[in-house]
Amino acid sequence: MLLAASLCSFLFIFVASEENKGKYESGISKGTRGGARPPKQSEFQKKLVEFWREKAKIRSEESFDELIKVIEKPGFREYVGRFYPPALRMDAAALLEKYVEELKVSEFVHNFPAIHPKTQIGHSVGFTDMSVEVGLNSTYFENLWELVALGYRNRSDNSITNGAEVGIMKFTNFTTFPPNFRESSQRPVYTAVNTLKIDMGNIDFGNLSAVFNREFSDNMTLMFMIDTGIIEFSCNKSLLRNFSFPVDCEYVLNHITDVGTPEYFNHLLLGNQRTWATQTLQDHMARTLASKWGEPRLSSTRIVTYLEADIAGALWYPEGIKFLLASFPAYFGSSAGHLIRKWCQQRGWALIWVLGADWNEKHHKPSLKYGFNGRIVDPLLKTTNVTCHPTDEAAFKITWELMEELRGKEGKGDTGEDISYQQGAEVWGQLADMVSADIQVEPLRANRCENIAAAIGLNLLGDCVASLNLF
Repeated sequence: MLLAASLCSFLFIFVASEENKGKYESGISKGTRGGARPPKQSEFQKKLVEFWREKAKIRSEESFDELIKVIEKPGFREYVGRFYPPALRMDAAALLEKYVEELKVSEFVHNFPAIHPKTQIGHSVGFTDMSVEVGLNSTYFENLWELVALGYRNRSDNSITNGAEVGIMKFTNFTTFPPNFRESSQRPVYTAVNTLKIDMGNIDFGNLSAVFNREFSDNMTLMFMIDTGIIEFSCNKSLLRNFSFPVDCEYVLNHITDVGTPEYFNHLLLGNQRTWATQTLQDHMARTLASKWGEPRLSSTRIVTYLEADIAGALWYPEGIKFLLASFPAYFGSSAGHLIRKWCQQRGWALIWVLGADWNEKHHKPSLKYGFNGRIVDPLLKTTNVTCHPTDEAAFKITWELMEELRGKEGKGDTGEDISYQQGAEVWGQLADMVSADIQVEPLRANRCENIAAAIGLNLLGDCVASLNLF
């Protein structure tokens, strides 16, 4: 599919000149705000990824036959075929190959809050991750420990995070705590692999998602059968937690060294299937391959069954990020929404607004099912190749003003701008009815776009939507 023709001007284009290419490889170059960017990867990180890559290749090949047996079980292909009819005519190996093709273009997403509430003396409350406020003054996406070393994040010992990184991934332990910046910079950035093609990542971690550029980061990435925090939380009995996820800890602990990479991950698919109590492989395969985005519908608790991908390197701005996903109910028409737009404008990133799910119902009504299939490109930033219809821009401006008014009337909480998910969802429906098919998008699919490096999804017309700064 050819890229959709552009009729828009744009704010920023990143051109990978020969000079810039040299900077990528040599390590330190200057960010647009004047700060130095760190090397893309340290020697330690390179050796660690290569160590796991060699083991992953062997484990992936060993797991192929067993994975085929899972797909050949009665009912598996019939279930997938309900949503992707070609599955009924494919043998197990062909179906797996098709699925793997899609996994290789699946999004790596990292959720975080756009802003963090502050105390009266300006200190952050519950600061656990990145924020737009930090990002606006950074030259790359800092990992959790760098935020501690830089003084952005609370300096409490996070035993789950450190336990996973040292005990499972084999990063070197810190010599002091809080860690210094040099040691912190060796640690990874966490992501979820969006095999379920949901509209945004795990909202437990925040209502904003960075979707990383896999062309930039795949060779720095380690992958795991499930969220490593869930492994620590549910299977590390020394933590004495009063809640755990329904995973098979015996299997997990016997396969704790099953690390994968974006090239080699058959063993992770098998491990994910065996770790969860339900049939995750057929669910993920059906959702990934489904002819219609949003089928089959999912309970919100299902989204935690993703593979984890952790990037052992520095995700430079702007090229380390493809685009941002922002929760419409949480941020549209808010001061945080203004900051998100400002960050995207600063870096030339596309911004996609999403409907998502109700965080409260996710926890109190886990049986509810969602399509997780609402994405609309922000046409006001003009950072993609999609046609900018004046009616789309007008609809966004009117809807922004409406949400501002709602937040002014209903505002509660730390920001004074909070509204209910139901209110936001109602306005979202009105916006979706007003805007064109050009800016309503779904996640990328394999073999549909010529310029896969720049593509960020497919619109309702079937055209490839691309980020202008990645051409």
